[in-house]
Amino acid sequence: MSTRQTNDIAGSDYVTADGRRLALQQRAPSADGQCVCSVAATDVFCRPTCPSRPALRKTVAFHDTDAVLAGFRPCKRCRPDEALPQSRHAEAVTQACRLIEAADALGMKPGDYQRGGLGVDIRFTITTSLHGSVLVAGTDRGICSVRFGDDPAALTEELQANFLLATIVPADRAFGDWVDTVLTQIAHPGQTVDLPLDIQGTAFRQRVWQILRDIPLGQTASDTGIAQRIGQPTAARAVAGACASNPVAVIVPCHRAVRTDGGLSGYRWGIDRKRALLEQEGAF
Repeated sequence: MSTRQTNDIAGSDYVTADGRRLALQQRAPSADGQCVCSVAATDVFCRPTCPSRPALRKTVAFHDTDAVLAGFRPCKRCRPDEALPQSRHAEAVTQACRLIEAADALGMKPGDYQRGGLGVDIRFTITTSLHGSVLVAGTDRGICSVRFGDDPAALTEELQANFLLATIVPADRAFGDWVDTVLTQIAHPGQTVDLPLDIQGTAFRQRVWQILRDIPLGQTASDTGIAQRIGQPTAARAVAGACASNPVAVIVPCHRAVRTDGGLSGYRWGIDRKRALLEQEGAF
């Protein structure tokens, strides 16, 4: 590219035909949003930066921004009828930051979790409940694990496997209040409890877990219905994965997620427990 061409692009307002042709030839990013070009042979219009093969010059026309009124269809590759790519990227970054900010009091820092809980102190106890043995564990920030089982030793091993590098110790007296609250929630699911949680998950899983907590007592929701509620109707399988990865049984009531036909789907702690929990709540 010559110096003269570079200067022409830098100083152009993309009003003249020559300036627009040069922008198209060079696929100048600064021309995006200033004009679009249509191709008579295909009835399609594009951004000046479209990576598609250049059309014959005699078939190309230029428009200020919108060629729809002239009877052209937007290119499916460069999507000239949508926000600029950099705008979409900026919005995606903004949304991600908001999710991170919203989740930062919700759970263990992602780095700590990925490092196997390195530097994290976890207290736990195993007791009995209406649905068999239950392990309750927590950090200084909140409850990080509630899981059912038939073998207390196996429950302890599972906790240690999830947090290989954490310091795991038996619960002290102060932790007893949280344990009592969890047991109350299991025995009397209709009562409102306020427990701090220290659970880590992706933004998607956090959204699924929050919707599960919003399902009223005595009701259920299908994986497909939950996917629709979060605006991703094709993500039913991912919703099922989020339910299966739920680290806090009952507190996040993943047992209320069922098949579309109302039948019982899988449950991390056994289908019999799921049925018993739903029967206890009057939902099955």
